[in-house]
Amino acid sequence: MPRLLTRCGCSLVGTVIAITAATMSVAAVPSPANSTLPLCMALCPLGDMPFTVVVRDLAANPIAGSTVVLDFSACPGAFLCHQPGGTPPPYVLDPTARTIRAVTGAGGSVTIPAHVGGTGPPGSVHV
Repeated sequence: MPRLLTRCGCSLVGTVIAITAATMSVAAVPSPANSTLPLCMALCPLGDMPFTVVVRDLAANPIAGSTVVLDFSACPGAFLCHQPGGTPPPYVLDPTARTIRAVTGAGGSVTIPAHVGGTGPPGSVHV
């Protein structure tokens, strides 16, 4: 009988470890429903109207190191301004893909002072 308990105990420990590992990996998956961003995106070519996003997981915990992408590919009226010289912006601009990428900090948030002008219809920029 002691041998049976030992086998069951090992099996149970293995199951608990597997469930814990699965829970930990799922915890870092971004949840659009729990993440926050402004209801309206208003940007300026000078970058003086920053856009802040907070990325959270399913348990509403902030996620550090998450990449936030502003996708302007469906917004042809937006002009993504390149800022030559000076201090580089805290994001990566891809003019070919028409995207801006930035990474969240320790608190799960990132503020993007995007240098963007022009106009676009509601819903044409994807975050």
